[in-house]
Amino acid sequence: MIAIQTRIIRKFKAVGAFNPDSAIPLSEIGAAQNRVFNKLVRKGIILQNYQGLFYLNEIKQQELFKKKLAVLKTVIIIISITTLLIYFWKNI
Repeated sequence: MIAIQTRIIRKFKAVGAFNPDSAIPLSEIGAAQNRVFNKLVRKGIILQNYQGLFYLNEIKQQELFKKKLAVLKTVIIIISITTLLIYFWKNI
């Protein structure tokens, strides 16, 4: 799912669809209104203009990226601490 989100976001970036005036139809980037696309719309990452065309909200996209990066860092820290604790516990 993350790979599909990334692919959709990259396609919008590639064509420069960043505001209502540069919005595009989904057919232009080969995207479909599937579950993943609709999730991006619900989160406000992909927006629709008054003509029914779509564009990327870069600010929301960057916020999402930062949140996912923070979660990843937290998971790595937890795994590292757990690994160290197990190592020291076994060597006592």
